[in-house]
Amino acid sequence: MALIRAVGLHPTSPLACHIRRSLDEWAHLAATGHQPRDAASWRRAATGTALQWFETASDESAPPDGAENMHDIILDLHGLTPCHQGRLWRIVDGSGHCLLAPFFALDHCWRRPALLPMFLIESRDGGLSWHVLAEAFPSAAHHYRDLLDVAGRCSAWLIGRALRGPACLAAGAGRAWQPLSRPRPGRPSRLRRWAAGTGARWRDRLMAEEWAIAVLDKRPETLLTDQVVSPSHWIRMPVSQGFLADPFAWPGRPDVVLCEEFNHRTGRGILTALTTDGTRIITAEPIMLGETCHLSYPSTWQEGDRIFCLPEMAGARRQILYELAPGKPPAPFAVIVEGVAMADATLFRHDGRFWIAYTDTAFGLHDNLCLMYADCLEGPWRPCRANPVKIDIRSSRCGGTPFHVGDALYRPAQDCSATYGGALVVNRIVTCTPLSYEEVPVARIEPDPKGSFPHGLHTLSMCAGGVLIDGKRWVFAPKVVLQRLWRRLPRPRAGTVTGA
Repeated sequence: MALIRAVGLHPTSPLACHIRRSLDEWAHLAATGHQPRDAASWRRAATGTALQWFETASDESAPPDGAENMHDIILDLHGLTPCHQGRLWRIVDGSGHCLLAPFFALDHCWRRPALLPMFLIESRDGGLSWHVLAEAFPSAAHHYRDLLDVAGRCSAWLIGRALRGPACLAAGAGRAWQPLSRPRPGRPSRLRRWAAGTGARWRDRLMAEEWAIAVLDKRPETLLTDQVVSPSHWIRMPVSQGFLADPFAWPGRPDVVLCEEFNHRTGRGILTALTTDGTRIITAEPIMLGETCHLSYPSTWQEGDRIFCLPEMAGARRQILYELAPGKPPAPFAVIVEGVAMADATLFRHDGRFWIAYTDTAFGLHDNLCLMYADCLEGPWRPCRANPVKIDIRSSRCGGTPFHVGDALYRPAQDCSATYGGALVVNRIVTCTPLSYEEVPVARIEPDPKGSFPHGLHTLSMCAGGVLIDGKRWVFAPKVVLQRLWRRLPRPRAGTVTGA
């Protein structure tokens, strides 16, 4: 077991506790407790977040919980440790600013694209060269204190991921790292970012998302290069009523599409089976699951002659796999998990096991990828030990059904760095085991900026006639805005007299 000596980290601080939980049995953390005198305003900003490295009690002179002269790795989070010829670790942003340097990540707050690059880097030659051991790209679309909380949790994840990876073992493993030459922005840039963040929030309040679905005449192998897509026909519903999104094929029924039908009046989605001819809706039949929460993303799976559906039901904080049959209500087949809010859960098979890829909303809404696996669909389903296996706002959250081209397996994912569901990224899965997961992006698919739905794509699924997709555009719809405000008004309690 490796011994990590963390310089300038109080042994009982929130950050030290998060790091210890991530180490598991791989290493022991010895925090020195000796901290530099940072600006009081920087400490106030970090107080109460996962990045808090100090104790607020009057006695901060707690003894170190490990011997200072005994260590395998020095973890320097302040960037103040003199050159060290052994293993020196730092967590930095893309410009090389250390995690606990005053006002870390302030320059990234509400920047577009909204991501915070974080790298765990190592030097074994006294700081002359650095190599990347692990990296994360969480969302930066947060208020500053919330972003510090994200940074603290991601830093613990980076350390745990590095200890489990092969790059931790060999000297010089991992790609070489160099900081960007970009200087810190001045006050005008920060003012522009504040204005951009404020503008984005007001856009969300005064505008409405409209989604529609379409069929592309494409084969899977044509999706492995960067491209812009523009369907000739979109299937939509009146924007004042709601929208259609998350299309998936019903295997064996080529004219039926399962999708989310969102209702602006209720603010929730239901699942609908649409019969279409590729350009218009012929019939629409709701799929009743007996759930009152928001339902969406009805991903499907065929096993033999049986059809299964794994809908998003994160509001219920559980996940159920249903079996589908024409003319019958969906039948619960297996309870995947209880107490977890799984977003965009997607079922696939790899190397003799069944897998479910999903985003755990407890870690973040759009920037993490988690996995569960089982030997059969009935379960038991087990979480991957390394969850979340990936943190990247640009290519983590699932965006449709995985597909094969030759012997390679590809996973569509959403790029939410500019906006939710802004584009799709196709990842090639390199490693998928209960202990590790690796994938690499190979293609980016964007909406046509001059098309009818130019502002986003977030689902790509295979069907008999090609590829199903959905598209987004922002519209000004006063009725939708009023319905949204009406839903937020406080409601009288049952039995309360509201009139004279």
